[in-house]
Amino acid sequence: MIQALGLGSDVLAISAMLLAVAGILAFLTLRYVAHRPTGLRRIEAWERLKQLADRAIETAQPIHIALGAGPWEGLPIAEALMGWTILGYIARRVATCAQEALVTTGDGVLWAGAQGIIHEARRHAGLEVSAALPEVRFAGPDPMAYAVGSAEAVRDQPCTAHFFGGHFGPEGLWLAQATAQSGAPRLGGTADAFTSALLYASLDEAVFGEDLFSAGAYLDRPHHLGSLLTQDLLRLVIIILIVGGTILASLGLWG
Repeated sequence: MIQALGLGSDVLAISAMLLAVAGILAFLTLRYVAHRPTGLRRIEAWERLKQLADRAIETAQPIHIALGAGPWEGLPIAEALMGWTILGYIARRVATCAQEALVTTGDGVLWAGAQGIIHEARRHAGLEVSAALPEVRFAGPDPMAYAVGSAEAVRDQPCTAHFFGGHFGPEGLWLAQATAQSGAPRLGGTADAFTSALLYASLDEAVFGEDLFSAGAYLDRPHHLGSLLTQDLLRLVIIILIVGGTILASLGLWG
């Protein structure tokens, strides 16, 4: 039957592994929904962001979400998607009290995605949704133009905080220093190693590397947490296999 379908053993093995991973992901996600575990490592940036979202509602001053510049074709997609995830969390929180989030970006795709995310948050909160959202602003078509335009957009707008959630190059340092004049807390980070070092010295709370991609899990998105726990479990299994294989090979019992 297998040969008739043209499926080799490698294809079946890969399919079985994918099904196993999907099963683990579903199990851990449902377990989180049912039991709400609290054993995650504390990341200060995400804890601070939750507090600032509440403060934004109390003060009616928006949180500025800087999604970075384009073009989309040259962006690390994972960072762009994580920026949208963070925006979605902020937009949902402030929409419950008919407040707004201020978004700046330098790419048309990121701009359109941000519009859609805020539309959905406001619709879910039962608020009126307009065709265009002035709080989502296109700040410039290239990195430095975006940084200058973004700084100009928030210069006369009191903000509760500034969050850098996307891909940034050296222009991120310029924008971080420009927004420092407002006195509002500045949080965020990027996965780029070079820019991480620059932002670490500039932001009040910085998050880098894989911690950046854990935002969804820490901001109460069950499927993100299930994915995070699945990755940790698979890492543990791989480590056990490597150590076990090394020991068995050293004893001459395998290989």
